Amino acid sequence: LFSVFTQVDPNELTLEQYAQALIIANEFGDIEVQEKDGITYFLHEGDNGFTYYTCVLRGTDAFWRINFYTYTEHFEEMLPQFAQWASGVTFG
Repeated sequence: LFSVFTQVDPNELTLEQYAQALIIANEFGDIEVQEKDGITYFLHEGDNGFTYYTCVLRGTDAFWRINFYTYTEHFEEMLPQFAQWASGVTFG
């Protein structure tokens, strides 16, 4: 993952750029990075019957990737809760 950033100052890296790098590094394919209510995230399906809500956040010293996931058949009903949980993440 970090090889993608060899030409970028980490202090200038945006959350969207970091999310795009995660998508590329994990070979998720053509996935759109989204932003809603101040949370930058992307959605992807795993080979294991789960769908993931992956949010990217920035703490004072690092970027963070947090996955929330559930069985694909329950994903739509869980999505609002995942977004709520993501918005509640704080760094101490």
